[in-house]
Amino acid sequence: MIVSHQHRFIFIKTQKTAGTSIEMALSSICGATDIISAISPIDEKNRINHGSRCAQNFYIPFSSYSIKDFVRLILKRKRKKYYSHMSAAEIKKALPTKIWDSYFKFTIERNPFDKMVSLYFWRKGDEKYGNIYDFLTKGGFTRFKGSKIYLINNEIAVDKVYQFE
Repeated sequence: MIVSHQHRFIFIKTQKTAGTSIEMALSSICGATDIISAISPIDEKNRINHGSRCAQNFYIPFSSYSIKDFVRLILKRKRKKYYSHMSAAEIKKALPTKIWDSYFKFTIERNPFDKMVSLYFWRKGDEKYGNIYDFLTKGGFTRFKGSKIYLINNEIAVDKVYQFE
C-alpha cells in the first residue's frame, strides 16, 4: 500500500493481482515523505536494487490512534503500521480526512478464477493439497480477502478499479 503525497494518490493492494510488482514500480516515483508499506525481505532487496524507495514512513501517527490503540501500544509495545494488504477502511481511518478525500485512490482487481488459481500455486497447492479441487474443498481458499480490501460498508471506496487482465 502506498500513499504518495508527492503525486496525490493512494494505492490499495489487493491479493493475487501483481500488487507487489505494482508497489515496486510505484515506489520508484515516490518522495521522501510518501508512505510505502513493507513487503517481503527478498522483494525489498529487489526494490532497492532497482533504485526504488523501500518501506518508509509506515508508522501510523499517534494522532490517528483511538483509546483502544493507545492501550494496545502500552500493553504490547507495538506501534500501528500501514501494511501491505491494508483495507480501505483502515487506511481511511489512519489518514487525515483531507488526504483521503482529495487523493486519487485506486486498486487492481483480477478475474476471481485467475486469482484463485494464482493463490493455489502461491500456497503450494500441488504439494499441500494435490489438486485444485481439494484446495477448494479442504479450506485452502478460505482466507482470501477479495473485494473487502477496497470496499467500505459494501461500497467501492476507491476512485478507480483497474482490471489486471
